[in-house]
Amino acid sequence: MKAHEIRNTTGNVIYETEAESFKAALEQGARDDVSFNYADLTNADLAGADLTGAKLRGADLPAAKLAGADLTGADLTDAALAGADLAGCGAGLVTGG
Repeated sequence: MKAHEIRNTTGNVIYETEAESFKAALEQGARDDVSFNYADLTNADLAGADLTGAKLRGADLPAAKLAGADLTGADLTDAALAGADLAGCGAGLVTGG
């Protein structure tokens, strides 16, 4: 286990936990209904992550690896997804204003 911090786009820590990986830390937070709104997840490797219902409004996800992630019911309203790999994420995303 390792300590992981997830920061928002202004650099403030919005979540910290002990987990096997950054991906596992984000999954744990999503399960615990933590708000990751405006999180800086640039270049994050979240391939195959279970982010069901994750609160990611306004999150920075450019170049994030989300292939095969379960984003069912995730709120990605106003999230920056330029260059993110969303292959296999499927329908069920909450996006738009």
